[in-house]
Amino acid sequence: MKIIKKKTNQLSKNEINKIIKIKMKFWKYSFQNHHKWFNNKIKSNDIHFFIVTNSIKIYCCLRLRSFNYKKKKINFYYLDTLCSLKSHRYLVINFLSFVLKSTRNIFTITLCSKEHLFLYEFFGFKKTKNIKILNHNIKKYYFLLNIPKNNVNRKILSKNKIELKI
Repeated sequence: MKIIKKKTNQLSKNEINKIIKIKMKFWKYSFQNHHKWFNNKIKSNDIHFFIVTNSIKIYCCLRLRSFNYKKKKINFYYLDTLCSLKSHRYLVINFLSFVLKSTRNIFTITLCSKEHLFLYEFFGFKKTKNIKILNHNIKKYYFLLNIPKNNVNRKILSKNKIELKI
């Protein structure tokens, strides 16, 4: 099976519909609500990763975002919506490894439930309370941060309270 990597503006309508269908298995909203969310929240430079046969088996999205810290623009990725069908969970570690290689030197944040915490910690994510998300309710989730060792903003991110939007 091959991992497909595409920016939003490269996705076909059929691929977007397949993405929405796998998301519907995890988040119980209507197709129309998912489609509306996709159109409102996903930007053209966001990167989508998926494994597909007739339908998508594993999917996630890296949402490229930025915030300003003392007049300096800092880019980051929000690792969003990791979905995998139970029959394909054995591929998740290889899949996430492939996805995270795409982040290069940019730090990555994600939210996860307790049951997935070990998986993300395996890839170097650490729980943090230094970052506050202004446009997302995270009460039920752990907020995780992965800062590459060669990231020039490492000290800013690990020692300061930061507010951002995803």
